[in-house]
Amino acid sequence: MGGPCWIQMLRPGERTQPHRQTSSGMRHVASAAGKTTVDAVDLEWTDRDRFVIPNWAEHSFTNRSTTDEAILLAVHVIPTLEVLGLYCETPERPLGVAPWPAVAANVARPY
Repeated sequence: MGGPCWIQMLRPGERTQPHRQTSSGMRHVASAAGKTTVDAVDLEWTDRDRFVIPNWAEHSFTNRSTTDEAILLAVHVIPTLEVLGLYCETPERPLGVAPWPAVAANVARPY
């Protein structure tokens, strides 16, 4: 799976707003415990769990801890879908993510 990786942090007790996107995404739980609601189904998670969110499934995240941050590693193929004109997210950029950096069309290859 090519694409960006980033860290998602949820403050103690934080719940994100439901959103959906045309990119499926994988999460690896680095710390804490919480739940992800995917199309009205709750997925409970804790340290070292992994799960996938299908494309266009409405989802939100909840950190169940009242004292610890939840840290999730996220992997997506968003840049690939954007280049192809196939990426859409509702609501648009719900976490205040900056636009993806431009990728040069004529990148020199070392081979």
